[in-house]
Amino acid sequence: MRSDIYDAMLGLETDEEAETLASVRRGVADVEAGRTHDSDSVFKKLSSRHAP
Repeated sequence: MRSDIYDAMLGLETDEEAETLASVRRGVADVEAGRTHDSDSVFKKLSSRHAP
C-alpha cells in the first residue's frame, strides 16, 4: 500500500501529524525495549546535579 494512502486512512493529512505519530511509535518502542527511566530517579539525579 502506498504511504500516502495509508496516511490518509489514519487521518494524517500533514507532515506534522505524520511526525507526531512517528514520535509516538518511537516512544512506545523505547518503552518496550526498556530504554526509559522512572521519573523519581530522573528528578533525584537532576536535583543532585543542580543543588545550590
